[in-house]
Amino acid sequence: MVPGLEEELGLAGLERCLVAAMAWCEEMGPRDLEEIAEEDVFEDFCSALKLKPLERRRLLKGRLGRGRAGYGGAPKEAAASEAAPKAVGQAFVVKNTFLELDDDEVRTALQRSSTTPAPTSPLEPEDEDAQEAEDAEETEEAGGATASAIYKTLTFDSWENGNDWDWIHRNQLEAVMEQPSEEFAQDPEVGGGSPSAGAEVGMMLIPMEAMPGYMPMPEMCFTPGCFAVPMDRFGRFPGVMDQLPIPDTTIADNKRAQVLQRAFSVASNVYRIRWTVDARKLKSTDKEAVSPPFDLTFSGGAVPFKMIMRPRVVAQERGGASFRRSRGRGNIQLRCMAESDTDTKPVVTFRLGVGSDKAAKQLKPRGPVRHDFSEKNICGLPRGQDDWDFGKAVDEKTQTFVVCLEILSGE
Repeated sequence: MVPGLEEELGLAGLERCLVAAMAWCEEMGPRDLEEIAEEDVFEDFCSALKLKPLERRRLLKGRLGRGRAGYGGAPKEAAASEAAPKAVGQAFVVKNTFLELDDDEVRTALQRSSTTPAPTSPLEPEDEDAQEAEDAEETEEAGGATASAIYKTLTFDSWENGNDWDWIHRNQLEAVMEQPSEEFAQDPEVGGGSPSAGAEVGMMLIPMEAMPGYMPMPEMCFTPGCFAVPMDRFGRFPGVMDQLPIPDTTIADNKRAQVLQRAFSVASNVYRIRWTVDARKLKSTDKEAVSPPFDLTFSGGAVPFKMIMRPRVVAQERGGASFRRSRGRGNIQLRCMAESDTDTKPVVTFRLGVGSDKAAKQLKPRGPVRHDFSEKNICGLPRGQDDWDFGKAVDEKTQTFVVCLEILSGE
């Protein structure tokens, strides 16, 4: 017997059909009321019990009817009876509604932000004139103070030729170690390995005076006290100051002292060290000129270096290797001043240039050269590229010239 079937028959008043229902269940084998409620099965169930139409309707009002609706098999009349709402009283349908307003009522003015005129000043024109007259009288009583004059400020231009800085990237950090040809050796003004001219890019330079024996690390360039100015390879610091009036001085009063200046390119990560040399050195009998010491920082610490100028040897006798005998020609070398037993291995990639402010006095830079100073503590340009005519780079006004050393940092 299917659970709940006997109660459903009792609620519908069909107790007489209980025996026939039990026989049908034994023959068909339904498991629950939901299976009996299926459309085809329910029709067969009602035929077996020989139910009349109203008896079937009463039976569908119970769980069998709800179970049949779950299977989608509820009779149309039962579904319609459940879906149709029960009408309570008389139904009304509103289609069109009109609201009549009293035309005699006074309507309030609407404020429109887009068309409202601009608010006017409560002061009349006469009042404004009186106020201006009062201000003028107060100014006269205060002593007739006038507005301060407007001054123009000259802004430094931080753009320069990118060829002065990006040489190390175009050469892919390759040192120029090959011997130059004989034709190249005869023309010392041509710098071997110099890259072709490229596009101009902007570089932000941070120059400052370098103390002898000390050179700060790159990140120290951004500490308070440092500032960005344009600075070319050979121009005095700052170059824009040349536009100001020059006081009357003699040549002896000019700055002839050996001065080191340092600049760092943030974009190309290249150091530039400028050594200003007194041109009187070229007429002396000295055998060399040495720059003040400066430090280069490596992974093992700071290492001191110096730049050395030596004259060309024109004779083997005494005095044959002096700047006077060589007529201002010679070479430049970079020397490491650290002890040979130090743990630091200073490998440096550098190039050299000689010149002054004027473009006609600037010789083309030469290099780059890569050298391990732990193997040999001094290095210059390759043979054939190392000879410079320092006299062509002398500034006639200041009687000085500049030796520029450019170093790729991070080695």
